[in-house]
Amino acid sequence: MLARLRSSSSVYFSATLSALNIPPWSLKAVQIIEAEYDKLADMEQYGENAVSNYINKWLLPKIKYPITFSDLITAYKLVKEKKISSSITSEADIYAAEYNVLCKGTTTNEETDGEYAASIGQCPYGYNNIFESITIIDKLTVVNTLIGFTRVDPWDGTLFGNNRLAPLSIKKKNWLPANKLLGEGIFFKFNQTIVFHQLKKKYIARSQTNPTDLKCAEC
Repeated sequence: MLARLRSSSSVYFSATLSALNIPPWSLKAVQIIEAEYDKLADMEQYGENAVSNYINKWLLPKIKYPITFSDLITAYKLVKEKKISSSITSEADIYAAEYNVLCKGTTTNEETDGEYAASIGQCPYGYNNIFESITIIDKLTVVNTLIGFTRVDPWDGTLFGNNRLAPLSIKKKNWLPANKLLGEGIFFKFNQTIVFHQLKKKYIARSQTNPTDLKCAEC
Protein backbone atom coordinates (compact mmCIF):
# COMPACT_ATOMS: atom_id res chain seq x y z
CA MET A 1 0.00 0.00 0.00
CA LEU A 2 1.28 3.44 -0.95
CA ALA A 3 0.37 6.26 1.40
CA ARG A 4 -0.28 9.75 0.02
CA LEU A 5 -0.78 13.03 1.80
CA ARG A 6 -4.36 14.15 1.18
CA SER A 7 -3.38 17.80 0.72
CA SER A 8 -0.47 17.00 -1.59
CA SER A 9 -0.57 18.67 -5.01
CA SER A 10 0.31 15.34 -6.66
CA VAL A 11 -2.99 13.83 -5.53
CA TYR A 12 -5.26 16.21 -7.47
CA PHE A 13 -5.17 16.66 -11.25
CA SER A 14 -7.14 19.38 -12.98
CA ALA A 15 -9.36 18.62 -15.96
CA THR A 16 -9.44 21.50 -18.42
CA LEU A 17 -10.85 22.23 -21.87
CA SER A 18 -9.66 25.00 -24.16
CA ALA A 19 -10.96 26.72 -27.27
CA LEU A 20 -10.05 29.65 -29.48
CA ASN A 21 -12.20 32.75 -29.21
CA ILE A 22 -13.09 33.17 -32.88
CA PRO A 23 -15.67 35.22 -34.81
CA PRO A 24 -18.50 35.78 -34.21
CA TRP A 25 -17.88 35.11 -30.50
CA SER A 26 -14.73 37.22 -30.43
CA LEU A 27 -16.60 40.34 -31.58
CA LYS A 28 -16.91 43.20 -29.08
CA ALA A 29 -20.66 43.48 -29.63
CA VAL A 30 -21.18 39.80 -28.80
CA GLN A 31 -19.05 40.03 -25.66
CA ILE A 32 -21.00 43.06 -24.45
CA ILE A 33 -24.33 41.29 -24.99
CA GLU A 34 -23.08 38.15 -23.24
CA ALA A 35 -22.19 40.23 -20.18
CA GLU A 36 -25.67 41.82 -20.14
CA TYR A 37 -27.67 38.83 -21.32
CA ASP A 38 -29.32 37.98 -17.98
CA LYS A 39 -30.83 41.49 -17.75
CA LEU A 40 -31.94 41.39 -21.38
CA ALA A 41 -33.52 37.96 -20.93
CA ASP A 42 -35.53 39.22 -17.95
CA MET A 43 -36.85 42.12 -20.05
CA GLU A 44 -38.22 39.80 -22.69
CA GLN A 45 -41.32 39.31 -20.55
CA TYR A 46 -42.23 42.92 -21.44
CA GLY A 47 -41.73 42.34 -25.16
CA GLU A 48 -39.05 42.86 -27.78
CA ASN A 49 -39.45 46.65 -27.61
CA ALA A 50 -38.30 46.63 -24.00
CA VAL A 51 -35.13 44.80 -24.98
CA SER A 52 -34.49 47.18 -27.88
CA ASN A 53 -35.10 50.26 -25.71
CA TYR A 54 -32.69 49.04 -23.03
CA ILE A 55 -29.98 48.37 -25.62
CA ASN A 56 -30.53 51.74 -27.32
CA LYS A 57 -30.97 54.00 -24.27
CA TRP A 58 -28.83 52.35 -21.59
CA LEU A 59 -26.33 50.00 -23.18
CA LEU A 60 -25.28 51.79 -26.37
CA PRO A 61 -24.37 55.17 -24.74
CA LYS A 62 -21.92 53.42 -22.38
CA ILE A 63 -19.97 51.77 -25.19
CA LYS A 64 -16.77 53.51 -26.25
CA TYR A 65 -16.09 51.25 -29.23
CA PRO A 66 -17.47 52.01 -32.74
CA ILE A 67 -20.43 49.67 -32.32
CA THR A 68 -23.89 50.44 -33.71
CA PHE A 69 -27.34 49.64 -32.42
CA SER A 70 -27.74 47.16 -35.29
CA ASP A 71 -24.53 45.38 -34.21
CA LEU A 72 -25.89 44.89 -30.70
CA ILE A 73 -29.28 43.63 -31.89
CA THR A 74 -27.60 41.12 -34.21
CA ALA A 75 -25.34 40.02 -31.36
CA TYR A 76 -28.32 39.65 -29.02
CA LYS A 77 -30.14 37.37 -31.47
CA LEU A 78 -26.98 35.30 -31.91
CA VAL A 79 -26.38 34.89 -28.17
CA LYS A 80 -30.05 34.19 -27.50
CA GLU A 81 -30.14 31.45 -30.13
CA LYS A 82 -27.07 29.86 -28.58
CA LYS A 83 -28.42 30.11 -25.01
CA ILE A 84 -31.80 28.52 -25.74
CA SER A 85 -30.35 25.81 -27.97
CA SER A 86 -30.49 22.33 -26.43
CA SER A 87 -27.83 20.92 -28.74
CA ILE A 88 -24.42 20.11 -27.26
CA THR A 89 -21.39 21.34 -29.18
CA SER A 90 -18.82 18.57 -29.45
CA GLU A 91 -15.06 19.04 -29.46
CA ALA A 92 -15.06 18.00 -33.12
CA ASP A 93 -17.50 20.84 -33.92
CA ILE A 94 -15.28 23.32 -32.08
CA TYR A 95 -12.14 22.16 -33.88
CA ALA A 96 -13.93 22.31 -37.24
CA ALA A 97 -15.10 25.88 -36.61
CA GLU A 98 -11.60 26.93 -35.52
CA TYR A 99 -10.07 25.29 -38.59
CA ASN A 100 -12.48 27.06 -40.94
CA VAL A 101 -11.72 30.47 -39.41
CA LEU A 102 -7.95 29.89 -39.48
CA CYS A 103 -8.15 28.80 -43.13
CA LYS A 104 -10.22 31.86 -43.99
CA GLY A 105 -7.25 34.15 -43.45
CA THR A 106 -8.04 37.87 -43.53
CA THR A 107 -10.63 39.15 -41.04
CA THR A 108 -13.03 42.01 -41.70
CA ASN A 109 -12.73 45.40 -39.95
CA GLU A 110 -15.61 44.43 -37.68
CA GLU A 111 -13.93 41.17 -36.68
CA THR A 112 -10.55 42.86 -36.13
CA ASP A 113 -12.10 45.04 -33.39
CA GLY A 114 -12.60 41.93 -31.27
CA GLU A 115 -10.18 39.41 -29.81
CA TYR A 116 -9.17 37.84 -33.11
CA ALA A 117 -7.43 39.43 -36.08
CA ALA A 118 -5.65 37.75 -38.97
CA SER A 119 -4.39 38.31 -42.49
CA ILE A 120 -3.26 36.12 -45.37
CA GLY A 121 0.48 35.54 -45.49
CA GLN A 122 2.67 34.96 -48.52
CA CYS A 123 3.97 31.45 -49.01
CA PRO A 124 7.81 31.29 -49.13
CA TYR A 125 9.37 30.58 -52.51
CA GLY A 126 9.62 26.86 -53.18
CA TYR A 127 6.95 25.81 -50.68
CA ASN A 128 3.81 26.49 -52.74
CA ASN A 129 3.35 22.78 -53.39
CA ILE A 130 3.49 22.01 -49.66
CA PHE A 131 1.25 24.73 -48.18
CA GLU A 132 -2.15 25.69 -49.54
CA SER A 133 -2.26 28.87 -47.47
CA ILE A 134 -0.60 30.69 -44.59
CA THR A 135 -2.51 32.81 -42.08
CA ILE A 136 -0.76 35.47 -39.99
CA ILE A 137 -2.65 35.75 -36.69
CA ASP A 138 -2.11 39.17 -35.10
CA LYS A 139 -4.54 38.71 -32.20
CA LEU A 140 -5.52 35.40 -30.69
CA THR A 141 -7.37 34.52 -27.50
CA VAL A 142 -7.45 31.04 -25.99
CA VAL A 143 -10.04 30.34 -23.29
CA ASN A 144 -9.06 27.66 -20.76
CA THR A 145 -11.91 26.28 -18.65
CA LEU A 146 -11.61 24.17 -15.50
CA ILE A 147 -14.38 21.55 -15.64
CA GLY A 148 -13.39 19.31 -12.72
CA PHE A 149 -10.55 17.26 -11.30
CA THR A 150 -9.40 13.70 -10.68
CA ARG A 151 -7.51 12.12 -7.83
CA VAL A 152 -4.28 10.06 -7.91
CA ASP A 153 -4.24 9.63 -11.72
CA PRO A 154 -4.49 12.38 -14.37
CA TRP A 155 -7.68 12.93 -16.36
CA ASP A 156 -7.90 10.66 -19.42
CA GLY A 157 -9.90 13.17 -21.47
CA THR A 158 -13.25 11.36 -21.19
CA LEU A 159 -15.95 13.95 -20.57
CA PHE A 160 -19.24 12.04 -20.38
CA GLY A 161 -19.85 8.99 -18.19
CA ASN A 162 -16.54 9.40 -16.37
CA ASN A 163 -17.04 8.48 -12.72
CA ARG A 164 -13.50 9.51 -11.85
CA LEU A 165 -14.07 13.11 -12.93
CA ALA A 166 -15.10 14.97 -9.77
CA PRO A 167 -17.21 18.14 -10.10
CA LEU A 168 -16.03 21.49 -8.74
CA SER A 169 -19.17 22.02 -6.67
CA ILE A 170 -21.67 19.86 -4.81
CA LYS A 171 -24.49 21.87 -6.35
CA LYS A 172 -24.61 22.22 -10.13
CA LYS A 173 -23.62 25.68 -11.34
CA ASN A 174 -24.41 27.41 -14.63
CA TRP A 175 -20.83 28.67 -14.93
CA LEU A 176 -17.26 27.35 -14.78
CA PRO A 177 -14.01 29.14 -13.85
CA ALA A 178 -11.90 30.09 -16.86
CA ASN A 179 -9.02 32.29 -17.91
CA LYS A 180 -7.88 33.90 -21.16
CA LEU A 181 -4.47 33.58 -22.76
CA LEU A 182 -3.56 36.24 -25.31
CA GLY A 183 -1.08 35.75 -28.11
CA GLU A 184 -0.43 35.53 -31.83
CA GLY A 185 0.89 32.99 -34.26
CA ILE A 186 1.13 31.55 -37.77
CA PHE A 187 -1.21 28.90 -39.17
CA PHE A 188 -0.05 26.67 -42.02
CA LYS A 189 -2.61 24.82 -44.10
CA PHE A 190 -0.89 21.87 -45.74
CA ASN A 191 -1.64 20.72 -49.25
CA GLN A 192 -3.95 17.77 -48.62
CA THR A 193 -2.77 15.94 -51.75
CA ILE A 194 0.85 16.07 -50.57
CA VAL A 195 -0.13 14.90 -47.09
CA PHE A 196 -2.16 12.03 -48.54
CA HIS A 197 0.71 10.85 -50.75
CA GLN A 198 3.21 11.02 -47.88
CA LEU A 199 0.93 8.97 -45.64
CA LYS A 200 0.35 6.48 -48.43
CA LYS A 201 4.11 6.10 -49.02
CA LYS A 202 4.69 5.59 -45.31
CA TYR A 203 1.87 3.04 -45.15
CA ILE A 204 3.25 1.07 -48.13
CA ALA A 205 6.79 1.12 -46.73
CA ARG A 206 5.56 -0.09 -43.38
CA SER A 207 3.42 -2.86 -44.90
CA GLN A 208 6.40 -4.11 -46.92
CA THR A 209 8.52 -4.25 -43.77
CA ASN A 210 5.79 -5.95 -41.73
CA PRO A 211 2.98 -7.57 -43.80
CA THR A 212 1.03 -8.17 -40.59
CA ASP A 213 0.35 -4.42 -40.33
CA LEU A 214 -1.20 -4.45 -43.82
CA LYS A 215 -3.52 -7.31 -42.91
CA CYS A 216 -4.56 -5.62 -39.68
CA ALA A 217 -5.24 -2.31 -41.50
CA GLU A 218 -7.38 -4.07 -44.10
CA CYS A 219 -9.40 -5.68 -41.33
